[in-house]
Amino acid sequence: MAPPLQAEDEGGAPDPVISDASKFEAWYAVYPRDQNKPAARREWAKTRADHPADLLARTKQFARSVHGKSLEFVKHPATWLRERAWEQVQAQGPSPEFLAWLDSPAGRAHTARKESGL
Repeated sequence: MAPPLQAEDEGGAPDPVISDASKFEAWYAVYPRDQNKPAARREWAKTRADHPADLLARTKQFARSVHGKSLEFVKHPATWLRERAWEQVQAQGPSPEFLAWLDSPAGRAHTARKESGL
């Protein structure tokens, strides 16, 4: 299970938090299937993404890929979050928000931790 959403990294900066309501609403509006929103909200509160802006960008890419198709085989939103399905979506490129975050002190610290194997 993922650590708590508001855990702090070794430098004292908060990890990327995606649990606030406005971010959920923005994500849910993009997800192509409107099914059991309360369950999706509960999974959202548990979800910890390394790059929240990337999660949204990949969700948008996924929504474009299934646009106009039958949603019968599209996972429910809660399932998609629980299974971290956004990690399987090939994004067209990093979002401007992600690139800005990557260039921020938190992004540089995250990159340094990844490169050092921590």
